[in-house]
Amino acid sequence: MDAVYYLVHSMNLQSSDFEKDDRTAANNLVKAAEEEKIKRIIFLGGLGDDGDHLSTHLQSRHEVARILPSGKVPATVLRAAMIIGAG
Repeated sequence: MDAVYYLVHSMNLQSSDFEKDDRTAANNLVKAAEEEKIKRIIFLGGLGDDGDHLSTHLQSRHEVARILPSGKVPATVLRAAMIIGAG
């Protein structure tokens, strides 16, 4: 496999700590991508500068954007305000 598109966002209403869930999922992907020799991780994150007053959800997106390229597999981070499409 050449690339993995990381589209996970754990806004799970049943979880008391979605930031921890996001962190765990991102770290799990980094480890799995290294083990499977994936060539690139592609992540769709959110806008906003780290210095801005961001919501906890956007802060979590930014943390994931720092975690994914922290391993041996190169990561491309795309930042978008919203996705428009069917549904």
